[in-house]
Amino acid sequence: MDAHRFDQLLRGFTTVRSRRDHARALLGFALGSAAGATLTNEVAAGRGCKTPCGECGFCKRGRCRKKNGKKRCEPGKCLEIPDGTPCSIGSCLVGQCAPPVAL
Repeated sequence: MDAHRFDQLLRGFTTVRSRRDHARALLGFALGSAAGATLTNEVAAGRGCKTPCGECGFCKRGRCRKKNGKKRCEPGKCLEIPDGTPCSIGSCLVGQCAPPVAL
């Protein structure tokens, strides 16, 4: 990073901001940290789904058991949401979001 860009970055931190700007920044940081930590911990433990399940699916977490004094966790599985559940472009059909059928 060159000196000019570094100075601009530091000036950005020192400018006066409103209370709303500070509140938005803190809320965004808190939500991002909480979501990232939860997802990372579940996947690292082997309980969550390694790939995203999509709009018409959900992740069923795997079970953890102790074996020979060590904790062993099964990976999670993506399961389908029931057919007919509303989604962004229509309704869920066999685990995929499908547009409405015109008759």
